[in-house]
Amino acid sequence: MAKIGVRKMFYAKWTADDTYTDGAQFGKISTFNFTPTTSSVKDYGDDVVAEVANEMSGGTLSIEANQLTLEERAFLLGHTYSAENGLEVKADDHAPYVGVGAMSVEMASGVKQYVAKWYKKLMFREPNDENATKQENISFAHTTIEADVIPQDSNYKVSHTKQFTTEAAALAWLQGQAGISAQGQTGGQTGN
Repeated sequence: MAKIGVRKMFYAKWTADDTYTDGAQFGKISTFNFTPTTSSVKDYGDDVVAEVANEMSGGTLSIEANQLTLEERAFLLGHTYSAENGLEVKADDHAPYVGVGAMSVEMASGVKQYVAKWYKKLMFREPNDENATKQENISFAHTTIEADVIPQDSNYKVSHTKQFTTEAAALAWLQGQAGISAQGQTGGQTGN
């Protein structure tokens, strides 16, 4: 299938029993890219390759955000935020483990499909704070934030992907992964 778009990112805090709490929808995103970390080892015997082991040990999720709000930054990076004081960052702040998902829009034979992707356990890293003057023309800039994707403790799962024929079904599945009910309330849903 040809990938033609990405939309609707969700995130939630990961708990040690592989469930999620405090789920929310992220602001608009421009890119949502996973790069796996893999190892490939060959075992030789009788001067030929006898066995090959290919294994994924996690990876990196890179998200280009149209706007990374102060509240989102605090949630994802373990900082403190209040409307009165804004965002406070301390050198010893510790980012929580979170689950993150989004849907890609794909097309095959002229038919759109909505592919929902949920990455089960991640830890985000502080993004660069890059700013530039407008110059002669306005040029939009986005913030890129990256996370280490870590296999879950209990079962080594990294991600879950499911294909849907409607955007509404993919959206409902992502909300379920983040522990968000149809009414927008959060709970301790299991990210299966």
